[in-house]
Amino acid sequence: MRTAGLIRFVFVFSTICSAVVAYGQNVTITDYKVNILDQNGETFDGVFKPNANTNVAVQDGLTTYNGYQYAGYFNSDHRLCLARRLVTQKNWQKIIFTDYLKTSTDSHNGISLGICANDGTIHIAFDHHANALKYKVSVPDLVNNPGAFTWDENLFSPVRNYLIEGQALSLLTYPRFVPTPDGNLQFYYRHNYPGNGDCRIVFYDGVTSTWNTNEIFISKAGVYFNQTTGNSNSRSQYHNHIMFDDQGTLHTTFTWREVNQGSGTQYNHDIGYLFSEDGGVTWMSNNYTKVADVNTGLKATYFSPGIVVANIAPEMQMINDQAHSVDRKGRVHVIVNHRDTPAATPGIFGAGFYKHHYRNALGVWKVSMLPFQGARPKMLSDAQGNLFLLYIFQGKLHIITASPADDYVKWSLIFQETIPAASFIMDTHRLYNHGEISILTQQAPAVLGDPTPIYVVDFKLEYSEDCYKNNTPCEQTTVNLSPTDDASVRGGQYADVNYGSENQLAVKKAAVNTQNHLETFLRFNINELKGKSKILNAKLRLHVKNYSGQGVINTQQELHYCESNFWTEIMLKYNSPLKPAFTELIDVQQGSTTFVEWDLTNLLQAQVLNESWLTLAIAEMNNTNGFITFHSKESGNASKRPQLIVTLAKNYITPLDDTYARGGVHAGASHGSEIEVVIKDDGNDSFDRIAFLKFDVSDYAGQPVERVFLQMQRKAMSSAAPTTPFAAHFVADDNWEEQSLNWNNKPEYEAAALSGEFGRGMMDWDVTDAFMDEANGDGVLSLALKSNRLGSLRNINLFSKNENNATRHPKLIIRYSSTSPTAQIASPYISQNSWPNNPELAVFPNPADDDFTTLLQNEISGIATLYSISGAVVKQLNLTAASQFIIQVNDLQPGIYLLRIEDLENNKVLTEKVVKR
Repeated sequence: MRTAGLIRFVFVFSTICSAVVAYGQNVTITDYKVNILDQNGETFDGVFKPNANTNVAVQDGLTTYNGYQYAGYFNSDHRLCLARRLVTQKNWQKIIFTDYLKTSTDSHNGISLGICANDGTIHIAFDHHANALKYKVSVPDLVNNPGAFTWDENLFSPVRNYLIEGQALSLLTYPRFVPTPDGNLQFYYRHNYPGNGDCRIVFYDGVTSTWNTNEIFISKAGVYFNQTTGNSNSRSQYHNHIMFDDQGTLHTTFTWREVNQGSGTQYNHDIGYLFSEDGGVTWMSNNYTKVADVNTGLKATYFSPGIVVANIAPEMQMINDQAHSVDRKGRVHVIVNHRDTPAATPGIFGAGFYKHHYRNALGVWKVSMLPFQGARPKMLSDAQGNLFLLYIFQGKLHIITASPADDYVKWSLIFQETIPAASFIMDTHRLYNHGEISILTQQAPAVLGDPTPIYVVDFKLEYSEDCYKNNTPCEQTTVNLSPTDDASVRGGQYADVNYGSENQLAVKKAAVNTQNHLETFLRFNINELKGKSKILNAKLRLHVKNYSGQGVINTQQELHYCESNFWTEIMLKYNSPLKPAFTELIDVQQGSTTFVEWDLTNLLQAQVLNESWLTLAIAEMNNTNGFITFHSKESGNASKRPQLIVTLAKNYITPLDDTYARGGVHAGASHGSEIEVVIKDDGNDSFDRIAFLKFDVSDYAGQPVERVFLQMQRKAMSSAAPTTPFAAHFVADDNWEEQSLNWNNKPEYEAAALSGEFGRGMMDWDVTDAFMDEANGDGVLSLALKSNRLGSLRNINLFSKNENNATRHPKLIIRYSSTSPTAQIASPYISQNSWPNNPELAVFPNPADDDFTTLLQNEISGIATLYSISGAVVKQLNLTAASQFIIQVNDLQPGIYLLRIEDLENNKVLTEKVVKR
């Protein structure tokens, strides 16, 4: 039976999905499934509580391969279990191994699974915390041909204490299996005790089905000094994760653990990073220094050059075993939790907000603080490069996401709900291959030792295809917006009549506030246009419904901009204090028998940055005997309804010139006619190549450009290109042409790189600053691309503008700003202007019939108040550590209201305009 917490997913799921839209991310959770793996999972009252099935150090205790998901766990009989299911089904097949009875009561003693594609074996390491190895391996071909086998324990070997025949393993902790890109398998573990252990690696050959080469690659050696605790003569590493990226580079990040030999004080410090280009034989540090080689005995230590990438003092009390992933661009991401200010003493369990450390292609580590906090987090990256951080805070599972489109700056909550557990493990392979997030968690026991259910929860993701958000090329397009509200108002005896439900709109010039004086108002939600591309053209089109001959000949229709957006069609009247005042005359057009169009291009270009809404008014210029009426949005003929027709420019430009220069004996040759540009730093001058590109950016002077990326597609590359940084540099001299440029006459480039990219299928260099300088300068942008690492196998060939397939041409992808100025709300009701969407909260549905659900980005303690348009308080709620609440409005009159949330702890006010239907 599902627990109450997990059942609640059903009731809140749709509201959480709606909140994502408000935050503007390109991925949402659209569905979930909760499966019971076993009703009776083991719990205990021991050294660390309450179970070993969700140990945070476990890597791949839940894993997916070849259409099946596999899960290892201990049941309430203290037996090792292995279960499998088709990823499309919920029913599990289970093996309960009878040849091993677990006696440990230590949550560190988890289960790790490994799959070797080459021989189809599945490997299990289980129940260790500085103990002898416990290991099982299946018969060959089991995972490659799963339907051919009856799922039972006879498929697996007896429990072994060795991998390599005759070499028993002892004092083993935190085993991890890592599948390799070539179909083999690796095994990592700590040998010895915390603060006094080496990290070892063992290789499995799937062709011979044998383990070999058990070697240390990170050593405990050296003396570390801390002012408080003194010298520490050895240490161990706590790996966040060990993984291959999608190009075959092996990465690991880790925390250093010290145990003071005198006092026994334990503390963590610093973040270490290593990567391997040859599958774990040799390892390099952040600055590309080789610091470990299992063939020669070279071992990395804390003191190896470039191994420490973030200096985090012991007094920051950093937690070990945290979040790590590598995105599709090869950038390494680590998210850790530690104190925000130093403690008096070193330690390992400080509490603070999450800090995001990530390594770009130039080897530079950036760090930012996230507005989230919680227990040890876990992180995944999908095939699009989105990051997903999962963590538990105050009893709730949270999933937040960040996109490469904005350089992982904006993190947004896409799931939050109570979960009956304190920890979980993740399937790190399910997301990339099947587009789902999958976790294993176990319900906390009411009494330690009582069995509790083990769950596997799958979250299905849906991705936006909006090219403007995803940094992909968008062609010129037309967007047709319909008004959310349109209505006429009439003076005189009709001044208090509402015409919002009429199927026509009327305008007529007469004496002010007389019965023959009519004006028309239209309101559009223009959020859809934000952050897209340059507005080339914008027209308001109204179709004529009825007219007189004199009306067509004599009338001129004025289009006015109205600053106020604080109205709806169901409340608008001539005498209403909320009737928008005319702010600016935009355009005047003659009457017509078909339709009338007004140009508002310049207005909309500015308005889309400043407001989420646009109010327009139509009035007749002169008092004539004729008349014209227009179809409203209530018209029975959908093709005749009002439209705001907006033409958006394509979001990219292609180069005027692109080519490359080659050195040495080729220094006088030009390559401007080739279908590729080549980049390489060989060491032999005759093989060195630098690419150059030139763009006309003059159309973007003064435009609200937010980010610009040079995007180029790979044609070919050498084996080491995926770990080679290729840097973009600004070129001040634009006086070159592709047909004449060569090594001897190439222009100089600035020494400092604008940005870097590893050699991948699609490469995106951030060139925003140079673009803006040149767009507002001479209107021409020149760039150079060069390699930042020496090597004969480090070249990349990229398509040039001469390639026949235009989709492969180099492009500057130009992303427009979607940010509105922040409204400063000092009192409940200031003016009739609309307030911009606040990124820290989402209200839905809006408009609403019965209630508003509000989702906050951060938990708030304070007061939520709903005000009427006159400033009267109509609803009020007290909030205590709330991240979500509901306001019932079924008893309120239709209209516009202001929701004001006072965060008393942080002295902050959030506001949102809401509409009751």
